[in-house]
Amino acid sequence: MAGFLYRKIGSLKNNRLTLEEVRAMGLGYAFSKEPTTRETTIEGKKGFVFADEKRLGECTLGVYPNEQVWRKIPGREDGLEIGYYKEAVPTPEDLKRDATLDGYVVDLAGKKWTVPLVRSYDGQAGVSRSALPCYVDLDEEGKPCQGEVLEVYKYLWDLTESYAASVLSNEESAEDVNAFEAAVKLLQANYVIDQIEAVQLRLFSDLAPTTTVLLVAIDYGTFLEWMQEHEKKSNPGGEGGSNSSAGEAA
Repeated sequence: MAGFLYRKIGSLKNNRLTLEEVRAMGLGYAFSKEPTTRETTIEGKKGFVFADEKRLGECTLGVYPNEQVWRKIPGREDGLEIGYYKEAVPTPEDLKRDATLDGYVVDLAGKKWTVPLVRSYDGQAGVSRSALPCYVDLDEEGKPCQGEVLEVYKYLWDLTESYAASVLSNEESAEDVNAFEAAVKLLQANYVIDQIEAVQLRLFSDLAPTTTVLLVAIDYGTFLEWMQEHEKKSNPGGEGGSNSSAGEAA
């Protein structure tokens, strides 16, 4: 097991880094409790390195240039860096959250990642329904029914709303979205990663586009199957569409 390491030039207050300080750095997604820290030297200056202790495994917390890969996180002014051991590159299992959402498994950079299923397609009704945990509500007849998505997961529903509306209406061009940002946010629901971790792991490429993750999250495979079946019924003598799948069920 191995997770990511983070380091920064500066001094620790009271020899510790609080969870509030970690969140202020924008790393709240990666830590659920106070990280393990260690003072070190970075480019001849006093600094510190920190990580999630439970994800360190047998790796030692520290800075060992010959054994690790480090990179300054782009777009930051505080010099924060991210790193990992060359012989222990973080895997999906290393980065998996304690509580995860069900979904489809996709291959990214040669590893199996579970993309949460946000929307399930109802072909009979022609609509997307929530596949996320929801509150129980009452319908107009007073019978229990599926209510709104739990607040903690509502951002995933909102994140995919415009994209799903465009793609599942079979429009030629999908709603303009930042596919990379959205794909990372979807993976972040199940793993302790953000954009920099995704880049370091080389999860996406021209052969593994970010839209793959979005299509899986909105149940595009089911939609495509329904469309093909609908076309067959509408045109019994015609040729069937291509067989395509967005991912395999986890």
